[in-house]
Amino acid sequence: LLERQADIAVRHTRPTQKELIARHIGNLRMGAFAHADYVAQVGKVDISHPDAYDWIGFDSSDLLLRRFREAGIPMERAFFPFRCDNHVACWHAALAGVGISFSPYITARRWPEMQAVLPERMVPPMPVWLTAHRELRSSPRIRLVFDALADALQQLLSTE
Repeated sequence: LLERQADIAVRHTRPTQKELIARHIGNLRMGAFAHADYVAQVGKVDISHPDAYDWIGFDSSDLLLRRFREAGIPMERAFFPFRCDNHVACWHAALAGVGISFSPYITARRWPEMQAVLPERMVPPMPVWLTAHRELRSSPRIRLVFDALADALQQLLSTE
């Protein structure tokens, strides 16, 4: 957005730049999921022993490390035996039985073989923000697309 390569963006944090406007669309339910075969192999996941499982994490981002630490589970990057910054690749690794991946419920429900392995209350929801340049608010075309995206995303989140 700031480099003018896009007019509208969907973000998971509220932008802090003064040049941008943002609308909170809602929250995306998140969970920790593993393939049924992986769950059959390791048994019920006991979060008090997180090192007993293969977690799929990010390589560059420290988001999952921070979330685990906030939950009182200190860990370092090496905790994740499979690391990748591509969410789709992480999900497909979990589909292949590599381990446990974090994903939106809206994604997981498309694959019945994927099972939630942690209580939903343990994985915080992810906020969804629709963001654009402040000056684009006055553009009728951009405003039309912004409002249509906001409505569609709100409807999608409400089906969760």
